Amino acid sequence: MYLHELQSIINGNLFGDAIFDGIATHPDEVRAGNLFVCLEGKRHDGHEAALEAVQRGASCVVGNRLVATDAPQMVVADTRSALSRIAAHYYGVDVADLVLVGVTGTNGKTSVAYMLQRVFATAGLAAAYIGTLGVVADKLLLPPTLTTPDPQQLMPLLASLVERGVKYVFLEVSAHAAYWRKVAGLRFKAMVFTNLTQDHLDFFADMSEYANAKMQLFDLAYTSLGVINADDGWGQKILQARRIPLLSYGLDNPADVFAVNVRDEREGLRFVVNAYDMVLPIEADLHGRFNVYNVLAVAAVTGYLGVSPTFVCQALQHLSVPGRFNVVDVGEVRFVVDYAHTPDGLRNAIEAARTQTKGKLTVVFGCGGDRDKDKRHLMGRIASQLADYVYITNDNPRSESPASIIAGIEAGIEIDQNYSVILDRESAIREAYRTSGAGDCVLIAGKGAETTIEIGGAKVPYSDFDVLERLK
Repeated sequence: MYLHELQSIINGNLFGDAIFDGIATHPDEVRAGNLFVCLEGKRHDGHEAALEAVQRGASCVVGNRLVATDAPQMVVADTRSALSRIAAHYYGVDVADLVLVGVTGTNGKTSVAYMLQRVFATAGLAAAYIGTLGVVADKLLLPPTLTTPDPQQLMPLLASLVERGVKYVFLEVSAHAAYWRKVAGLRFKAMVFTNLTQDHLDFFADMSEYANAKMQLFDLAYTSLGVINADDGWGQKILQARRIPLLSYGLDNPADVFAVNVRDEREGLRFVVNAYDMVLPIEADLHGRFNVYNVLAVAAVTGYLGVSPTFVCQALQHLSVPGRFNVVDVGEVRFVVDYAHTPDGLRNAIEAARTQTKGKLTVVFGCGGDRDKDKRHLMGRIASQLADYVYITNDNPRSESPASIIAGIEAGIEIDQNYSVILDRESAIREAYRTSGAGDCVLIAGKGAETTIEIGGAKVPYSDFDVLERLK
């Protein structure tokens, strides 16, 4: 492809011309003949690496300004938005070939997007999920990378799904993806908003900046419809702004799609959904009020896209989302493995775990290193208030000192007698099992379906599920 062919796509000023083959955004990724796109980040500026990229074989450059190289260049207003559009054009992604649904929010993105894929597959439709769990489409399963892949990975993935005959794609859209405009140029049929609570304040300056990253998705530039949680404060702001057509779902406030007679039993959730003047009796192997909201979002999207919401009932009968409140019985002790890694997520998981508990509820959790430090004491407080006993352990300490992370959690503990610190995660789980008996429940929070633990910059194979298998 020639550089000049991009002018109509990204409205750039052209300085020279060249053929390019492939797209790179970091000098280490460059292969001979690649187009190098200069991205400005919070710590690094790709323009400063353009010369190195050309020396490594890049044939041309796209930047926000001219760079010191003799290679042909194109200058655009925003390389972040340009990258997504360039990648879509280069890999031949035509949004008319797909029905794209985005799911954004602090918690629930994975569950809603994954459930939607299963519902549409149950309806006999070719559908794919892309997100934290990787890629799922029919029997295709690719391992996870980022919650929302970068454009130079996402666009060829979408193109390959179209080649496989996939029509519906349910994509998790993270706050980082929105901030960095990873999905610019894509057109969503609907964008789901699940909720917004504290997270990622290591990256965003405050909750307003975090919220604004997500709010920008609810604009006609991105989507035709917003599907909004009416019981969330930020969801109410979207509903009141009315910048795009909207559908609402909820339990407490008036909503287009709602549920009644909600019961969270040991066997699972039982409730009735009212959607599009249809009454849907739900019996699902799921737990927690948060999963009622997830199901309501799924029912709202399903009906809007012209698929009977009755398929929601069928798909959810025996569905579990990997790493999301998965119940595992080890002897007479019930374990719950959940990805909860935010204050709100941990609170929801503990409250739901109570429905599985006849005796004592123990929580095993930690916090990730090099991430939002302000949520650590909040999670410590929530765990100590709501659980009968807490084991604080490693999550993914990354490059940070585990002791520093633990100290942050301990700062919120209110009852000194009801917690212990065991850094080795498997040892903490084993001790929780040893000190539990018949009718007790142990919630293991934070990692969910992850298969590695990152310590000191190295990813070591590890799975909470594998630990439970060894306990059996």
